[in-house]
Amino acid sequence: MAAGAVLAGGVIYAALVMPIRTQLKGEQEAQTRRIESQSARIKNLEGQIAALQADVQITRHVQNQLAQMQQDLSRTKRELAALQAQNRILLARTVPAPDRTESLPPALAKYLDQPQLALDEGKKELLAVATQTPHTMGSGQNRRKHVEPLSPVARIVESQSPTFGWRPIAGASHYRVDIHAQKSRRDLLPNEPTKNTQWTMPGSLPRNDIYSWQVLAYDRKDRELARSPSVSFKVLNARTVRDLEDSIGSPLARGIIYAKAGMPDEAAAELTKYLRKKPGSTQALRLQETIKALKQKMHEPGKG
Repeated sequence: MAAGAVLAGGVIYAALVMPIRTQLKGEQEAQTRRIESQSARIKNLEGQIAALQADVQITRHVQNQLAQMQQDLSRTKRELAALQAQNRILLARTVPAPDRTESLPPALAKYLDQPQLALDEGKKELLAVATQTPHTMGSGQNRRKHVEPLSPVARIVESQSPTFGWRPIAGASHYRVDIHAQKSRRDLLPNEPTKNTQWTMPGSLPRNDIYSWQVLAYDRKDRELARSPSVSFKVLNARTVRDLEDSIGSPLARGIIYAKAGMPDEAAAELTKYLRKKPGSTQALRLQETIKALKQKMHEPGKG
């Protein structure tokens, strides 16, 4: 009987338990394979993530390099523009370009090729005025004060009715300008007093003469307070005025005429006007540089 029970138990085990164990073992093995597969995929994804992170770092590095290159490029462009500007200036000073300068009569054209000639003639004209011994008008009563004359001083003026200017002094009620003509060696008629520090001559001075002038300061009782030193100027000659009128449409020609006449401020203004229209005229540029030298000479201390 006992043997029958054992046999019955074995049959039940074989019929019920073994299939279950076999199934469980199969499922466990399948689960193990899935886990291994998932682990492999995870490792693969981790590798991809690491590769992407490395790419991101490389991209950031490349972006930083690109930004630096853009900055370097901008700086290089600025430096190139500066060099090109310097190049244009150097070329304008060293390379002649007569085709970009208007044609002038031979009498004026030579000054484009030899601008120093204009400078020399202008200096000669100015020197004749600057070295002229001014005529002293009157002795004056008070030498403790002086009036400072401003213009025209050792200059050549175009107008026959020039404007005279001076610095004010304390206590002055009015001023009077006295003028002496060097050629005729005579004092001009006394002028009306003015309360201003500028006075324009109402009449006309003869051309091509050198004049001395000084300004006298008076108090309210019409007593002389002070006077300026006597200084000289010249009124431009009639021939040069005609040449200027004939060249009214040519700033280049007028600039040369003014330079020859010893009037560098007027010459520089005409050449500036010309170079605005024709900035490539190297001959005009060289003449302008020469005139600047004459202007600097004029404005040196002690040169008036």
